[in-house]
Amino acid sequence: MRNFQFGLVSGERGGKVVKYPEGKRLEFTREGNDECDHAHGSGWVKIKEKDLLDGEFRFHGESGKKICKVPYPRVFL
Repeated sequence: MRNFQFGLVSGERGGKVVKYPEGKRLEFTREGNDECDHAHGSGWVKIKEKDLLDGEFRFHGESGKKICKVPYPRVFL
């Protein structure tokens, strides 16, 4: 397990790099907190361009998902 931080969402994640025709991405599951509330889910991230990640953070038990397009140094995987 590895620690991560994305905005106010933090915790531990486990995952693996998966190859697709359009490139590689990290697919993961996670457990932690969202603004001090217990939260868990899954998601994926890929390097979109230099210093920019693209991906999804899904929250289990919620109808939506948070899309992330953030500068790479701001997400700690």
